[in-house]
Amino acid sequence: MIYGLHSNSTLGPQRNALIRGVPAVVYDEGRSIELYSGRTAIDIFSDTFTHAYRAALELRPLNAPGSASGKLPPPVFCPGLSGPVSAELSRVMAGLPGHVCQHSAAAEAETKRLSGTT
Repeated sequence: MIYGLHSNSTLGPQRNALIRGVPAVVYDEGRSIELYSGRTAIDIFSDTFTHAYRAALELRPLNAPGSASGKLPPPVFCPGLSGPVSAELSRVMAGLPGHVCQHSAAAEAETKRLSGTT
């Protein structure tokens, strides 16, 4: 599925993570993981965190170089993460192709400025 910008706040209690070198969100008491790679959001649903995480480790890139053991291709969009972001994840987000998160933040700030909201 091609990523559609959305806020993760509706996912309930969650934590942001870095899995296979890409941003991810762990939610549903650890039974669900959403990873962001290329132009997609990859949703994994399972009965336990261990099973969901194991599935994430087995993902293989389609139409891109890579393997089940290496890093996934970085997302070409800025994921709508909610909540605390670790320093390591923050560095990954800042280094996404085309500095997309910085551009997204600037566009959002400009939209708020023009609409008069803060």
